Amino acid sequence: LIVAGVGLFMGGGSSKGKKGGDGDGDGDDGLSASSQAFGILLLFISLCFDGGTGAYEDKLMSVHSVGPFDLMYNIQLGKTILAGVGLLVFNQVHL
Repeated sequence: LIVAGVGLFMGGGSSKGKKGGDGDGDGDDGLSASSQAFGILLLFISLCFDGGTGAYEDKLMSVHSVGPFDLMYNIQLGKTILAGVGLLVFNQVHL
């Protein structure tokens, strides 16, 4: 989500629109503006989820007496297991 948001925000449009400046009115400005707006929206959503996740992790660490490294390890282990199950379910393992 972050990579897509930053890519759309920083891309800003095609390279031929930046070089030329001949004013032919090919309509790339509207596409560029909508891509930037979508990129900013993705960045905003990512920051909102990041703030909520950080607060939830602080709550977990204080209530259950879990250290930050143990919490990160267990979260990544859970993500790895879910990704592995997803690969198997969708038949994406090519051996």
